[in-house]
Amino acid sequence: RMRWSNASEITKGVYWAMRAAKQLESRPNVMFISDGQEAPPLDPDFRLPLFEDLEPGEVQGWLIGAGGEVPRPIPKSNEEGETIGYWRSWEVIQQHGHREHLSGVRETHLRALAKQIGFDYRRMSDANALLDAMRDPRFARQASAAGSSFWLPALLALGLLAFCFRPDVRSRPRTPVAAREA
Repeated sequence: RMRWSNASEITKGVYWAMRAAKQLESRPNVMFISDGQEAPPLDPDFRLPLFEDLEPGEVQGWLIGAGGEVPRPIPKSNEEGETIGYWRSWEVIQQHGHREHLSGVRETHLRALAKQIGFDYRRMSDANALLDAMRDPRFARQASAAGSSFWLPALLALGLLAFCFRPDVRSRPRTPVAAREA
């Protein structure tokens, strides 16, 4: 959980996620979900250069745009994560529109960032959009997983119990066929 504290550097967060993925032996893909709001705000024409140890497309992934078209107040929280109010315009650095204290998807910024780093972009319009991105076959990988055989002794024990408590059909008295028909 990330706490918004008058600094929300989305681009740097994406770069750090890419760096972390690159350093892992399994080289996972990255799925970064954000409204795209940079705080302090970036000039629309400014692009932060990638970290020196990263190349565009070196790490694969999705940049997922979250948030509504209509900007909404950003909750302010304390150290325990409890909401204690909402950010006000005079509490954050503003850019031209004076709406940096509100959160709405910044799709133009997210699309440009995705293109710059070699990620795909998708808007999270509903849960299916996120699921579709997660199921994209281009990012699928086959991997073996350690299986567990804990169920084998349990199955053997169940079989022994069934064998021990099976009905003994030999000790039941047999009724002659003629007596059953009468």
